[in-house]
Amino acid sequence: MVKKFYFENTTVIIEYYNVEPHTGDPLILICFDNPAPGRWSIDVSATGDYMSSGFHVWIPMSGFLKESTQISSSSEFTEFEEKTPETTLTSPSDAQLPITVTAYDHRNNSIYIFAGRGYTRNNIVKPDLAAPGVSIYCPTTFGETFYSGTSLAAAETTGVAAMILEWGIIRKEYPFMTGIDVKQFLIDGVYRSYEIQYPNTQWGYGILDIYDTFLKLRKK
Repeated sequence: MVKKFYFENTTVIIEYYNVEPHTGDPLILICFDNPAPGRWSIDVSATGDYMSSGFHVWIPMSGFLKESTQISSSSEFTEFEEKTPETTLTSPSDAQLPITVTAYDHRNNSIYIFAGRGYTRNNIVKPDLAAPGVSIYCPTTFGETFYSGTSLAAAETTGVAAMILEWGIIRKEYPFMTGIDVKQFLIDGVYRSYEIQYPNTQWGYGILDIYDTFLKLRKK
């Protein structure tokens, strides 16, 4: 549906999906073209039991909004939770089976400030673990430089997962190993701080530690 506000010179595009491909749940996308300054109110309603479990609202993390854009959660009909930095993992990191990796700064053991946080909206523990992802020295087509991001942490964890698969399948130590096995082995070996309760929405089950993973495997 397309709604034009002629005096404001603003167009609102609304797309509704009965079944969102990744979750199977309904999805509503609302896009503003040339939004007029000021406060916009969005009322959401439904018939029957479709809203019995509530709904979640997200705005883009970056690149699409001005820094001054805010979202509030007040209604005379429904009481909403306040906006929160939690439950900000993006697809596909909110999927249940894949290994979800967040990034942290290995220099001071702090979580990467731009990393999405868990858990998922249906309370699946995500991320699964953390790996170094801040100021990582990387090769480029023009030489080498420092990069930061969760994609770097994911790449490192992919390499570690390959090591475990090589140990299990190629060396025939665990010939029928699956991706779920790899994830559980990594979680079994994570480093945990005594000052933090795990799992949690920032670190998951802890920090990647392949050495301790193999120590645990040796005892099995």
